[in-house]
Amino acid sequence: MRYILLFILFIIGACTNQKKTFSSLNSVNVQDKVGETEKKNVVNTINLKYMLTDTSNAQVYVKLELSQNNIKNVEDFDKIFNLQWSILPESGLREKLKSGKIEIDKESVKVADDHIQIKFPISKPKGLQEGILAFECIDTPHATKYTHDTNLDFTGSKINATCMFFESENADFPYFKNFVLTGSKLYVKSYFWQNKSLKLLHYFNNSSPALSPMSVQKRDETQDFKLNNSSDLVLNSYLNLEKEGTFSISEEEALSANNFTFLVQDTRFPRFTQATDLIQPLFYMSSPREIEMMKNSGENKKALDLYLLNVAKGDQNLAKKIVSKYYERVASANNLFSNYKEGWKTDKGMIYIIMGPPSRVQKSKQKEIWQYAQLKANSDIIFTFQKKVNKLNSDHYELVRYPEYTSYWYPYVELWRSGNIVE
Repeated sequence: MRYILLFILFIIGACTNQKKTFSSLNSVNVQDKVGETEKKNVVNTINLKYMLTDTSNAQVYVKLELSQNNIKNVEDFDKIFNLQWSILPESGLREKLKSGKIEIDKESVKVADDHIQIKFPISKPKGLQEGILAFECIDTPHATKYTHDTNLDFTGSKINATCMFFESENADFPYFKNFVLTGSKLYVKSYFWQNKSLKLLHYFNNSSPALSPMSVQKRDETQDFKLNNSSDLVLNSYLNLEKEGTFSISEEEALSANNFTFLVQDTRFPRFTQATDLIQPLFYMSSPREIEMMKNSGENKKALDLYLLNVAKGDQNLAKKIVSKYYERVASANNLFSNYKEGWKTDKGMIYIIMGPPSRVQKSKQKEIWQYAQLKANSDIIFTFQKKVNKLNSDHYELVRYPEYTSYWYPYVELWRSGNIVE
């Protein structure tokens, strides 16, 4: 009875709504006074996509998520924010090759309950093939600027820059999520290609959790993805996605960084509610032996309950708190970092789950730096993610690992294992 009760509490905790507290994920650089709690409309995340209309022009789409959305209409948004864009050279120099102000009107801005969507056109500077698109969102009353930089490619070689998912043929804005749920029907739109012949590749996703920050092991992730089948894809038509796994829209029957690769998961994602699914994300706070014992026990629910009760030293209330907080982090990591695999398995997802949202994020063309402030120490904990193109994703970041992280990492893991992380 004790095990059954705890598992019920476990499921309740795992299914609670998560709160996104990370103010600068997915390439958002938050500057000036964004940490002040008295601000009313702090931008938590900026998600930006662009789609080429031809080799000289593109349509840009932006989704802003705010901590408190007191904006009810476009007029309210216009009173607070100014929007502008610029194209910079690929070298990373902040020299503006082209720039413009985004008009805030009902054609370009859409206000929803929990987010703002923006769209605007850009054209390439003469002679440029690749560069950086810098988007700025300025909160004028609070003198606060939010910026987002993304790599820009006008060559048409990247499939995900030439076609995009929309929820319907007539939708004004694209599908912004980092994953797709089974049973979804999405419209594959392309302005760039009309009669292009493409392939839809379905791979079994057998990817593993991220290696520890101290690991010296090298891993070829392409070995974790096995081709299941290939079918023809028709652009500017609807696509039904019924199977789980990793899908890749490609010109050829092969993985490539230029492909449009995405993850399809069951309808419970980004949360997990089944015992078999809940065990593996505990990898970051457990030993390999503990994970294997739970997976091979034959009674996953009972083994999971026993593990959590041991962590909580028999305290069911504390076990419930650990469950709620840990799986809230897992769900947030899935929401924020999923790409060709689940977000919790990525390097960023691992750091986010154990350490929480960083105090500050800095991003350049080739790397992203997360800083964690320590109240009882003079120096911050810093994690650097280096951009490395692989055959699964052209926007892939890997953690730069060091043995010295041992002195930081294990104390944080121990906070989880002792239950002190929820205090």
